[in-house]
Amino acid sequence: LQGALDAFGDDENDLGNRGRVIVLFTDGEGHEGNPDPVVQEIKARGIPVLVVGVGTPNGEPIPLVNSIGQTTGYKKDRAGEVVLSRLDESTLKSIAEETGGRYYAATLQGSEVDKILDFLEKLEKGELGEAFRRRVEERFQIPAGIALVLLIVAIWTPEGRRRRTAV
Repeated sequence: LQGALDAFGDDENDLGNRGRVIVLFTDGEGHEGNPDPVVQEIKARGIPVLVVGVGTPNGEPIPLVNSIGQTTGYKKDRAGEVVLSRLDESTLKSIAEETGGRYYAATLQGSEVDKILDFLEKLEKGELGEAFRRRVEERFQIPAGIALVLLIVAIWTPEGRRRRTAV
């Protein structure tokens, strides 16, 4: 949430924060501490948060997917145990309610997307009309590091003797 708020910066125009909204896709697990101070700041600035809850309350393993979309395993913690991502609906509903936004449960059909678009259509638009900012969190370092190690291993590994066959 803090990252989304920071993306807006302090560049309010004469209309304030009207027309601004934060759309948050998350399981709600708190890995960055108490969200209450950030939620209060978002509320004070009048920015609604549309929260899409992803996952299940019982928890599901986080799949590792290769470049062609195949599951190759599941994320593990430092102890080698499979990490479960648990949906914390009560926290997510509270964030949405507190900021004047809405909570939607993610579905396979994607019906929550239509509801989000309906909400956005009803928002008062700021001076610039419909303007969206997207903040992408770069999380490529781990796969890039693994690829680099594998490349170095491939370079230093001898290919062995090649067979010669008669033509």
